[in-house]
Amino acid sequence: MYQYIWGADAGDLVTASFLGVLPHPPAFPIYWLIVRFAYFLPFGSVALKASFVSMLFGVSSVLVSMLTIYEFLKFIKKTSLIYKIVGFSSVVLAYSSFVFLLYSSVQEVYTLSIFLLTLTTYYLLKLTLYGEERDHKLFWLFFCISAVHHALLILIFAVYLYIFFKKKSEYILFFKKNLFHLIFFAVVAFIPYIFQYVLIRESASVYWEPKTIGGFVKTILRLRYDVFNTGGNFGGYSQKFEHIYKYIEHLFTNYTVFITLSLFGFFALYRKYRKVFYVYGFCFIIFGPLLVFYLNSGGQVAKNSGVLERYYMFSYVFLPIVFIALFLQFEDTYARITFITSKSIRLVLFRGIVLLFFVVYPVVNFSKNYATVTKVLRQPIFEKHAKNILNSLPEKSVLILKGDLDLFTTQYVHFVLGVRKDVIVLSNSNIYNSDYHTLISRDYPALQYAPKLDTSLKMVDNLIKQVKSRGYGVYTNVPFPSIHYSFRRVGYLLELYKSNKRTVSISQVSVSSLKKFTDLPVTVFFDFNPQIYFFNELRNQYAKGLLDIADKYYSLKKYKEANEVASIAYTFNPYNSEIVFLHTLTLKETGKCMQSAPILTHYFENSKSYKAAYALSRVYAICARDIIQYSYWNSVYEKLKPESE
Repeated sequence: MYQYIWGADAGDLVTASFLGVLPHPPAFPIYWLIVRFAYFLPFGSVALKASFVSMLFGVSSVLVSMLTIYEFLKFIKKTSLIYKIVGFSSVVLAYSSFVFLLYSSVQEVYTLSIFLLTLTTYYLLKLTLYGEERDHKLFWLFFCISAVHHALLILIFAVYLYIFFKKKSEYILFFKKNLFHLIFFAVVAFIPYIFQYVLIRESASVYWEPKTIGGFVKTILRLRYDVFNTGGNFGGYSQKFEHIYKYIEHLFTNYTVFITLSLFGFFALYRKYRKVFYVYGFCFIIFGPLLVFYLNSGGQVAKNSGVLERYYMFSYVFLPIVFIALFLQFEDTYARITFITSKSIRLVLFRGIVLLFFVVYPVVNFSKNYATVTKVLRQPIFEKHAKNILNSLPEKSVLILKGDLDLFTTQYVHFVLGVRKDVIVLSNSNIYNSDYHTLISRDYPALQYAPKLDTSLKMVDNLIKQVKSRGYGVYTNVPFPSIHYSFRRVGYLLELYKSNKRTVSISQVSVSSLKKFTDLPVTVFFDFNPQIYFFNELRNQYAKGLLDIADKYYSLKKYKEANEVASIAYTFNPYNSEIVFLHTLTLKETGKCMQSAPILTHYFENSKSYKAAYALSRVYAICARDIIQYSYWNSVYEKLKPESE
């Protein structure tokens, strides 16, 4: 369990539940309420207690999946010890993926979603196999809870609908008989929202929707995010095919070649156990490769990996059945092999293969991924980032933040841990909202802010004007629309100043200050496999700000300072062409020309850039006067350069 705050939504979920305010839509009331109770636990940090809840639901998901496997084995009358062992190993393998272990250890809501999905599909499977009315009722109870909890879980209804049309008359009779129960289940699903809305208060600390009926509806329906918009003109949907490739790549990263062998299990499930396939086969397709066509996450893989990798976990729920079907197919195929006549040899060979692929491999995969997760969660990456942001500010500062990595983590560190209480932290996403301005005026009397509820831009400019007139500096992490103010980079952050230019200028920030406030734990620089999307994003954000400042120093011909800043930027992102070439130029100007050779070589190995080859040829010609290396790199350049060059 992670004792520090994780990136992305974690900071918002934990801070909101700790302060008793509403988190981001759809507010996840079940998670919010349980985490509120978890804060009474007598051990660990606030973040650790929330991580404990995620772990609890992760373990519960595993237990329900084991129950599902044993139900399947009982149905097909395969209940001997070896089938139970392989069933257990199948569950271990399915849930040993790096992403699942990671999100079972941090403060996120995904393991709760997966638990609800496992429970709903378990009862849908029992309903399909046995047709019991009790299972039908329990399916609808958990489906209602799941659908209200997260809109994605509604997709399981497509599978139910398919089964409904196969048993139409029977299911219609069920609806007529149990209409009251179904209405009751729908009401039960909304009870957590009722409790949450009774308990919450409005605050400028964390604000999403007002505590009104309208705010309640907007929260549930996720109207802030346009929940039913899947990003989808034809171009948007065609780009999403790239996500299918990314999903398959993700499966290989987590399960290696075993996922290829599982295609045989998928086929066996369809051929021999058709009823089970209707539930788990269809669900795997819907929540796996087809999920990206429903998700509102745009078309570009690079920009949405952090979102998608978490939703890929939904399909893991259905893998244990596929893995056990693979074993059953292997057992059936092995029984038909005739060229090995010795019974003892056949038995030893069979047990050896089973032990290797269905017992040892799952344990090894789990151990490997668990070790990686342990290393990832060793240090307070995002807490240190938030402290860098807060501690870089002077006294009497107003900080307007946007983005999951900056805003949510800073809210946790500021409001929960109490770091830099003198700073006022506001949300960029709400500064055009008149209700939010009213809350700012109420919650921060020191600002003596009197809102003027005008057009959104004038309202924001009025806030900045009044805040500055009280002697506060105003800072942000990203530029936002304003009539009378522009932005000046002062490190990671931007300072607002009176100007109509509406541009971002660059300050000459001291190198010692940059080193102090760009210090992150070494873990963030490791090359993990699979890659940690949020670590990459964090490094890129730091690198961008540092590049701007280094470029400013270079334009002023302050090459020593430019070199020092470019060197820090390079540690954050050695694959960015602008950083690499600026760094090599500053090395040349400071008399360290040959030090640029390994930097350019490393960049070329990863990018195969003709510009890097050209730069290397010039380094060896001018700095080293090495004719052999010059000739080699010049030939590489000539080979790679476009014809237009």
